[in-house]
Amino acid sequence: MFDVPLDKVQYPTTRFFREDLALIIDTHGVNMLVEQAIKENATIVMGCCDHIGKIKAALYLNKKGIKVICNTDKYLPLALGQTNTTLGSAPFYEQGDSLRFGRQPIEINLSEKIIVLNATENYGLSYYATPTIYFSQLKKQAVLPLDLVFVTIDDYNQLQKVVNTAEEANATIIAARIYNEDDYRVLSAWLETSEQKRVVLFHSEAYPYGYLLLRKYPQQATFDDIMPIFS
Repeated sequence: MFDVPLDKVQYPTTRFFREDLALIIDTHGVNMLVEQAIKENATIVMGCCDHIGKIKAALYLNKKGIKVICNTDKYLPLALGQTNTTLGSAPFYEQGDSLRFGRQPIEINLSEKIIVLNATENYGLSYYATPTIYFSQLKKQAVLPLDLVFVTIDDYNQLQKVVNTAEEANATIIAARIYNEDDYRVLSAWLETSEQKRVVLFHSEAYPYGYLLLRKYPQQATFDDIMPIFS
C-alpha cells in the first residue's frame, strides 16, 4: 500500500528470491512497519518520515488508533493539520513510569520575522531543507501573513549564515536543523544572548546535539508541531 524507496530495497541484508521478489529484513520507515504494528496491536510506532509513502503510512496508522513518532521528519509537513497523533522531532522526558513526548511549546507572534533554513538537494544535506518545507506548507495551508526569510546552505557547518541573517534582520526566531556539533555550537551561542530568542527544530531529535539543545533550552526550543494552535 505504501511506497518503499529503492535504496531501502537494496540494503545489503535484503534477501532476493527472484528478480521481482525480495524479503526485506531491516525495517526503516513507518511505511515498512504498518503490517507488524496492526498485527501486534501496537500503541506507538517510531520510524522515519523522510518519504511521502511514510507520511501516508503514518496517517493510515493514526486512523487505526496507533500513534506515530517521526524523529526524522523531512516530509511530515505534508500532514499539517491532518492529525494530532503523529509527532515530529519531539523531545521526550521521563514522567514517573511513563515517557512524555512533546509538550514543549513556544509562542510566535504573526508580526515576527522568522529566519528559515533551506538547503540544496544533495542527498544528505537535503534534510536541512525540512524547515523550509514546513513553513512553506504552513503559510500555504493556514493562509497566514508569515514573514519568512529563507537562507540556503550548500554544505555542512554553514548554520552561521542563518544566525548572521537573523542578527542583520533583528529577528529572534530561527527555524533550523541540528545535525552535528558545529550546528549546536552556533545555535546555542545565539540562544545564550537573549531569552527572547527561540528556535524551531526539525530532523534534530534523532541526533545527539539536537537531543541536547532541545533539553538545554526547554523555554526557547521547540519542534515541528503539525497541529499548531492559533489564537
